[in-house]
Amino acid sequence: MPNPLIKVSPSLILSTAKRVPSSARMYARMQKALRDPNCDLNQIIDLVRLDTGLCAGVIQISNNAANKRGETIATIEDAINRVGLREVQRLVGLTVSKQMFSRSLPLYRVGTEALWQNSLCVAVAASCLAQYVDQDEKIGYTIGIMRPIGRVILQEIANASQNPFLSPVPENATYADTRDWEMATFGTTEEAVMSVVLTEWSFLPQICDTLEFYFRPAQDPHQLVMTALLHVACWTAESLGKGLACEHQSWTLTDDIINQAGLSSTIIETSAVQTSGALAELLQTYHRT
Repeated sequence: MPNPLIKVSPSLILSTAKRVPSSARMYARMQKALRDPNCDLNQIIDLVRLDTGLCAGVIQISNNAANKRGETIATIEDAINRVGLREVQRLVGLTVSKQMFSRSLPLYRVGTEALWQNSLCVAVAASCLAQYVDQDEKIGYTIGIMRPIGRVILQEIANASQNPFLSPVPENATYADTRDWEMATFGTTEEAVMSVVLTEWSFLPQICDTLEFYFRPAQDPHQLVMTALLHVACWTAESLGKGLACEHQSWTLTDDIINQAGLSSTIIETSAVQTSGALAELLQTYHRT
């Protein structure tokens, strides 16, 4: 294989990751806290308060909902106490997604709204599907939220390089086409970049393991349920019109994938309807239009 246009190393990945919003690191810490059965809302409030950008974002998004009811959220305590411990992860995850993925990825032919809504849709779908197969819905939601981070980092690296020979991924590229383009352009793939970043940020091992093989679940040496489940969640997003241009027709519901996920065609169809409704409610409630 010829040399890539930009040689991407782990050190370059990590130095670039420092330029993206720090809220994701706090999100990882919150994930660990929520797994503690003794965790309460005060602990979550104290964690969120440590990151001023995340704190402000949670209040702003909460106000998008409150203002529609003629109310105002003034403090992080108000924002989190209103949703409670069960829903706080969705609220914070929505804020993290909005802060990190409200950007375009021109090299991937992905616009700002498309990237953010795909992240949110996959998160909702993965969370919904997880409930049917006795998987942790919080893990599913977090995996969906964080899925675009590898491409965000690679786009940032490309922007900083100012390489005049860079060209975007081919039109109507499948996921496999995009991976080939990434290797030719960067010498690595978005999955590898995700692994480096999420491990550095101390996300749970289950999240990192799932994101390594979700495009090709059959190749997962551990045959994780969540790996296949995320593939189905991506299919759901595409079927609902929330797919990405660089993943054209990349998600398939083969018997092997469905069985690995522990799902059925009926459950997948039911979950897609639920995802559509839950996503519309989230956008209507929290997204200022």
